[in-house]
Amino acid sequence: MIQPNGTIGNGPFFDNPDSTATDKSYTLQTPGTAGGLVIGRFQPNPSPAFDASGNALADAIVAPTPFSAIAFGISTDATDPQSGKSPPPPASVSRTG
Repeated sequence: MIQPNGTIGNGPFFDNPDSTATDKSYTLQTPGTAGGLVIGRFQPNPSPAFDASGNALADAIVAPTPFSAIAFGISTDATDPQSGKSPPPPASVSRTG
């Protein structure tokens, strides 16, 4: 994760003390029950999205992975729970340069 006011190219990045990577700014993930991210459709949160301790229960894209003492999961939803907006489903973009 990029720290506030950071950039993809230069960070600064959040170091995950639970990471199994040598460089703790990386968190190694294992594919979830769907085998990873599916392009062109949503893979929504389960209901409930979190357990009583705040651990993510979403397991389709990646298996929940320890991230600073809680399980981190990934989902893609048709409606953003914070903004209420409807984003497009995940897409693949090719960049050259």
